Amino acid sequence: EEDPYEGAEAFVKPMNLASEEDVRSALEEAKKGNILLLNIGDLKKRNAMKLKELINALRDGVETIDGDMAMVAGSQDKVMVTPAKVKIIKRKD
Repeated sequence: EEDPYEGAEAFVKPMNLASEEDVRSALEEAKKGNILLLNIGDLKKRNAMKLKELINALRDGVETIDGDMAMVAGSQDKVMVTPAKVKIIKRKD
């Protein structure tokens, strides 16, 4: 059976953000050149302080790899993380 991902240079990967391990995994994926769509909905409902801590850690890591991150428009439960040289155009509404 043919691999549908063969030949792809990068992926858009959905992931959950709920722990420090998820932050590390997300940063590793971004370092590989992948774009991440992080679901923060579960943690947002359970522990807003933990979410803030993880988002801050993620932001620090993203800055060190020259990536970018932003909330996804229309969704309060998704954060996009991009690798180096991929910047997100943020709307100024």
